[in-house]
Amino acid sequence: MKLREHLARMQAAASADDLEVRVRETWSDFRSRRHTAVRIENVMFKRGVALCEAHPGGRFVPRLGKRRRLTVCDRVYHVGYGQNSAGERWAWHAAESFIKKALRENGMDEEITKSILDWWLHYPHRALLVVIDGKPWGYRKYAELS
Repeated sequence: MKLREHLARMQAAASADDLEVRVRETWSDFRSRRHTAVRIENVMFKRGVALCEAHPGGRFVPRLGKRRRLTVCDRVYHVGYGQNSAGERWAWHAAESFIKKALRENGMDEEITKSILDWWLHYPHRALLVVIDGKPWGYRKYAELS
C-alpha cells in the first residue's frame, strides 16, 4: 500500500482506537525515512486533536492553542515564555501543575493524570484512550484490534 493510502486511512479514522491501529500499521511500513515519519506524525496529531474535540471526554485532554493558551477541563492557562532556558522549564512546570490540579479537581486519579501528561502533547488520541478507559496507557494489546 502506498503512503498516501495509509495517510488517507489515518485521516478517516472514526475513533481513537481506530487511529491507533492505523498509526501502528503505517509506522511499521514507512518509518525508515525522516520526511515520511514527519508526514505520518502530522496527520496523526491533527486527527488525534479532531477526535479529542469531537469526543465528550476530550475536555480532559489538554490542548495547546495559539499564543501558548493551554485548555483543560474547560479552564484556560497561558503558558509564559520564561525569557531563558531555566525560565522556560519553570513555565512548563507551572503549566504541568495547572493540568494536574484541573484533572484532580475533575475526578482523575494520580495514575491516570500521569498517563495523560505523558501523551497529550504528541499523541492526543492516546491521552483520549486513557480518559475513555480510565486506565493508564499500555494495558491494551493492539495486535488483537487489527
